[in-house]
Amino acid sequence: MDFTDLSIMFYVDLGDGATITIHNALADDIWKVSVDDLFDLAEENTQRLYPYQLSTMGEVMADMMQKDGQLEMMKLQMGVMDMSDEEFKAHIADEIGGGVPMMVLRSDSYYGATALFYPNLATDIREQIGNDYFVLPSSVSEVLLVPREEGMKISDLKEMVHLVNEQELSREQLLSESV
Repeated sequence: MDFTDLSIMFYVDLGDGATITIHNALADDIWKVSVDDLFDLAEENTQRLYPYQLSTMGEVMADMMQKDGQLEMMKLQMGVMDMSDEEFKAHIADEIGGGVPMMVLRSDSYYGATALFYPNLATDIREQIGNDYFVLPSSVSEVLLVPREEGMKISDLKEMVHLVNEQELSREQLLSESV
């Protein structure tokens, strides 16, 4: 199923990052399920199982640092061991993301970019960002949302997406070249 320059694919989540792609033969011949029925089921289940998260770039970086075990080391180096992890993460998120008006849209699924298709998402994003925005396809796991600002050139954003896709992503992680 196509949507702009994206293709919607259906998967069965087996847990622990394992998935099975639902090809037409499986859906049509074995399960006797139409693409429209699969879409409806996926729309309902994906939102329920993998609610979207809208975070600042600083929050995402602080979460990554915590997962890598770097938060405690940084607290020790900065002499703020009495600060709770959540307080310190908020402090680090502000420091890292200060001035970067960019949000990250993802979910707990490896295919977190599917959150783009959730109903009412555009309204929720607009409420948090406060104005129009560009969607930059970061990977199949997440997308970046950049508030539209005067003088911003779409060609610059497209070039940035192209460079990241070319230099940083494997073919399996590539989502799109479009902005």
